[in-house]
Amino acid sequence: MSSKHVVVIIGASGIGLAAARRIAGNRKIFLGARSQKTLNAAKESLVDEGFEIVTHEILISSLESVRTFVAAAASHGIIDVVVHTSGVSPSTATSVEEVIQVDLLGTAYVIDAFLEYASEETSVICVSSSAAYMSFAWPTLSASLQRHLALAPVSELLSHEDYQNFEYSGPQSKILWAYWFAKYSNLLRVQGAAIAYGKKGARINSISPGLTMTKMGRAECEGENGEGMKAMMESSPIKRAATPYDVANAIAFLVGSESSYITGSDLKIDGGVVSSMRWDVLKDGLPVDEVEVLER
Repeated sequence: MSSKHVVVIIGASGIGLAAARRIAGNRKIFLGARSQKTLNAAKESLVDEGFEIVTHEILISSLESVRTFVAAAASHGIIDVVVHTSGVSPSTATSVEEVIQVDLLGTAYVIDAFLEYASEETSVICVSSSAAYMSFAWPTLSASLQRHLALAPVSELLSHEDYQNFEYSGPQSKILWAYWFAKYSNLLRVQGAAIAYGKKGARINSISPGLTMTKMGRAECEGENGEGMKAMMESSPIKRAATPYDVANAIAFLVGSESSYITGSDLKIDGGVVSSMRWDVLKDGLPVDEVEVLER
């Protein structure tokens, strides 16, 4: 293995590209995405800016693909940082199964696979979503299921009887429920992995961005959830969406020495949207005026 230090970025657009530019410095970037076309465009842009970069295709929903990707990344040097940004959103997903496979299982695959190659000072960041904080809008998960999602082997992650027997029948779409469930599970999984990473001198955290002006974020604004997204922004303290660099700055903090005492934690970067939804837009857990905020 090379002694070169490597920054691994999964996701070759939006937050992933912003993070690469923000934190790589003179370290090699190992960039992963599903589409080689996307990887080629990202590589051309980053090389033009002076970065050293290697690309590798990865299918997050495939455990074999994730393991192959991680081993390839490790062959290029010492892994300093991993930033996992890849996922699907309610507007880009085609089914509940896709959300669970990509956003829940895919993140668990990444966390488990990189543990083998983590070393002193390695820092892993998983991008979740501020949707994970909207538990007030969804059925409560049992303590037993939460523990299972945090600690169970990936091969058994969906085998808990509470999950197997659950049938969502609320006013929101099942894909929205699956997205919340997957992103909330990401937070639990990161918490559950902190001790194992700590034994290797490494740290693992998550971040939970709100609406961010990436290709995926724009799809949310232009899709069937668009009016709800706009209502959430308008009701928030800052009244705008995040830029990819707002999120990249938070990532830079969490992978830097200033955050050396932070692990197993999540940083919410949503401009106050969740706070305003819970305490201003909502009253006693129910919408005051903007019913569509939760229903869309």
